[in-house]
Amino acid sequence: MHSFDLLSIGNVTVDIFLSIPDASEHFSVTANKELVLKIGDKIHLEKYDISLGGDASNVAIGVGRLGFSTTLAAETGYDEFLPKITKTLEKEGVDQSLLRRGQEKESCFSVIINYKGDRIIFAEERQREHKFDFTQIETKIVYLTSLGKQWIDAYEKALLFAEQNSSRLIFNPGAHQIEEKNEIIGKVLKRCDLIFLNKEEAKTILGENPLEIRELAQKIKALGPKEVVITNGVEGSYFLDNQGVLYKAGLVQTEVVERTGAGDAFASGFISAILLGLPPEERLFWGSANSASVIGQLGAIAGLLSKEEMEEKSKSKSSFRVEKL
Repeated sequence: MHSFDLLSIGNVTVDIFLSIPDASEHFSVTANKELVLKIGDKIHLEKYDISLGGDASNVAIGVGRLGFSTTLAAETGYDEFLPKITKTLEKEGVDQSLLRRGQEKESCFSVIINYKGDRIIFAEERQREHKFDFTQIETKIVYLTSLGKQWIDAYEKALLFAEQNSSRLIFNPGAHQIEEKNEIIGKVLKRCDLIFLNKEEAKTILGENPLEIRELAQKIKALGPKEVVITNGVEGSYFLDNQGVLYKAGLVQTEVVERTGAGDAFASGFISAILLGLPPEERLFWGSANSASVIGQLGAIAGLLSKEEMEEKSKSKSSFRVEKL
């Protein structure tokens, strides 16, 4: 039996980043933020990078960098991307005992065009069975996040494992889970201790458009989660705790290079602060600082903070504001 601070269940991908220069005669950006390219043109890149991605992988690495033991339940293919995935996870100290290596199918990957901090993502989706086996581990926290089309069996196993293991269940649903509204989602919501959503995801789950964040968070909480985090872009983040107290946090200011992985970095910091028993204000700072550091670099993991870096930033956070609403 192996014990961990965090079990992260979801996807691992390889992300290929293509950064295009600010000005070129070969493309244009419309007033509606549409990138227009000419077929047949050759566009020279400013730079490119290849990095690990995927919600579950990002959070496993992020929590690991902040000093905790993590294991990743995800599936790869058996191709040229596999060494990149396994070597990166090994370097980051993420346990791979639950990593399923396919024998035939290719690994999942995305191509991300980065332009002035904004992005266009071309994401490939592979059919996976997600037949994870959690019988040989125990963990303090189960982090359950996005999976592809065949996700229901994995979610049922994760829910049963969290109940049998008396683990905290933290939920960050993906597009398939939000859109399909399978009955298992209702069960996960009723069992989960904390849910991470952005504002648009929360509105989609509810099927309505409450005017205020407070109403939005309270209605999500009424579905079962003990606590709710809602992020809202440049407006910052909100946290409704188990006592019904709503906190609003601002942003940690940074120069934006590329936004991929910002939400996963926030979750990593917030969860790590939970594991340390820190109060709501510190949880929100750890999430915000980690997110700011990630969007200041290219890719989802390059900017993830270590525990020492986070503690150093925490000493000089005088401009960061958290208020009770």
